[in-house]
Amino acid sequence: MTKQEYLGLYAEGWAKGDLAKIIEATAPGYQFGDPAQGAIAKEKFSAYFDNFKKQVGQSGDVFMKIDGVIAYEVADHLIACCRWETTGQKMIGTGLISVGANGVEREDVVLL
Repeated sequence: MTKQEYLGLYAEGWAKGDLAKIIEATAPGYQFGDPAQGAIAKEKFSAYFDNFKKQVGQSGDVFMKIDGVIAYEVADHLIACCRWETTGQKMIGTGLISVGANGVEREDVVLL
């Protein structure tokens, strides 16, 4: 898969609330940065994601709306920024995502 394909699969997983797609798009060593919980390792991400989904809920087939995506290449990485909004209980934030040759390596979110 290309870096762009990993990013697309990762975004699709978040948009649909599909943990399997998110995990498939991530590289070994993936970390998710949540301002309230710190860095979450790939091995603990499933539990984090399940709790997050329970907290905000889901409205219909869409878990999260993602827009304002800006992506650019820096050395051997694809860096993407986006705005997101959950469809259940409203939560809004931004994400900064780093994608390497083996998938998404890190995402850091900011809650707005």
